[in-house]
Amino acid sequence: MGIYFTPPEVVDYLVNRADRALTTQFGLPDGLADASACPLSSNREEKKLVRILDPAMGTGAFLLSVLDRIRQRWLASEREQHSQTDAQSRWNVYVSSSLLPNVSGCEIVPASYVIANVLFSMKLAESGFVPEPDDRLQLHLRDCLSRTEGASYIVVIGNP
Repeated sequence: MGIYFTPPEVVDYLVNRADRALTTQFGLPDGLADASACPLSSNREEKKLVRILDPAMGTGAFLLSVLDRIRQRWLASEREQHSQTDAQSRWNVYVSSSLLPNVSGCEIVPASYVIANVLFSMKLAESGFVPEPDDRLQLHLRDCLSRTEGASYIVVIGNP
């Protein structure tokens, strides 16, 4: 077991590569921010195609960079498709319905897990997101590498 530091430049590079692969190789114009439904979803609950997991998130560097990239993509799409009127309420809806349920992380070190939760919550608050009572971060204190409980992810990202 070890705890590793990944330089921010490496984190951002890997997140941007994943984002670019989703746009160029999978044809998803919004990359990591894509909110389209998965055509292969077999249960009644609609699942998003782009689901992201950091199975050993540490203090959340990769997920924070993913959040930044998603926010950039969302803002660019927002400028193209909508007026800026009521953009904050649309961001809140997007975060609640598409981002929170589909961005997940796991960690086995309690201190790192707590820090990741605090940093992710702060980053969302800085974006203007106002959580509803049912909104939950999908950050878990457990070993994701040994069990995923039937979940499927299109993007698995983390320390190389």
